[in-house]
Amino acid sequence: FSNGVRRETHPDGYTIVYFNNNDIKQTYADQKIVYYFADAKTTQTTYPDGLQVFKFSNRQIEKHFTDGTKEIM
Repeated sequence: FSNGVRRETHPDGYTIVYFNNNDIKQTYADQKIVYYFADAKTTQTTYPDGLQVFKFSNRQIEKHFTDGTKEIM
């Protein structure tokens, strides 16, 4: 538990990191990354192809594509 960060690594390649600001970063074997921003109550999922999906506390969802376009749902 260094610098307020705790990391768990699983045999299947899944890794989860708990930060001292309550953020959580999960990395999956397929390279998908899910980052939870505790203060903003927002989840950012980054897929291997570069697509980023943000889920906000107000239930808004935004998709950010690699070509720079954004889709708000």
